[in-house]
Amino acid sequence: MSAPIHIIGIFGNRAADERVRARMDELDAQLKERGARTVGGDPGAAARAGMDLAMVVGGDGSILHTARAIADEGGGGAPLLGVNVGRLGFLTDIAAEQMGRDLDLLLTGKYELETRMLLAVTTASGYAADAVNDIVIGKGRLGHLIEFDIRIGGEFVARARGDGLIIATPTGSTAYALSAGGPIVHPGVSVLSLVPICPHTLSNRPLVVDSACDIAVHMCELRDAEAFLFTDGRNGAQLDDGDVVRVRKSAREFQLVRIHGHNHYGALRSKLGWGASAPDAPHR
Repeated sequence: MSAPIHIIGIFGNRAADERVRARMDELDAQLKERGARTVGGDPGAAARAGMDLAMVVGGDGSILHTARAIADEGGGGAPLLGVNVGRLGFLTDIAAEQMGRDLDLLLTGKYELETRMLLAVTTASGYAADAVNDIVIGKGRLGHLIEFDIRIGGEFVARARGDGLIIATPTGSTAYALSAGGPIVHPGVSVLSLVPICPHTLSNRPLVVDSACDIAVHMCELRDAEAFLFTDGRNGAQLDDGDVVRVRKSAREFQLVRIHGHNHYGALRSKLGWGASAPDAPHR
């Protein structure tokens, strides 16, 4: 049993969706009925004020934004719990139909914490950022492939040509990397996935490496092509011939809450439609 929670931040993009506004108001009311104190506003400011938990209403994008804001405060900050509003949402743990039951479990300490890594990326031109899901090197104009060398731990791996490359955390393995054919990685495994995007050579396959490895991507022979760096889907920087993108595990991390009885495999079954619920009897 984990420590009880008293001060809870409620965050979401109220301007984006009426469902988000309604769910945030419903959540606020249910928490107050159970004796919890709620706060809102800026997640970073709430983390500095000492909230015990950040509840994020919306999709995975809202959770990514809140996770980065809280991680910026250092030390991991308050853990996060996602509340789904009908999107796919691999990171959301509470569904509408069971919100009351899950809140009761949460407020009595019946939850577990999952520690999730972040990625740190820098470029030769001085760009630097952290990402929760992934770092993506992608092409610009349609029809112009980009070419780059990949080095891992200082060792040359391959020269690749295609639409780009995804470097994903285990959290990001169910995001863009999954749609590009990458592996689903359990969040407790400390690895990074390198997933090519539409490689020109079909022998270029996804690669999984230890998260302690430093990864360097050297841009080469762009000619008339354009290349861009994206962090968690945000446009970070344009890349030029000779640019070097360096990616490593960040010193920062964040924590996700799993309500007692919820788990990674249950989330995968639910989100990916893998079929029947887990049987009551243990497998022998």
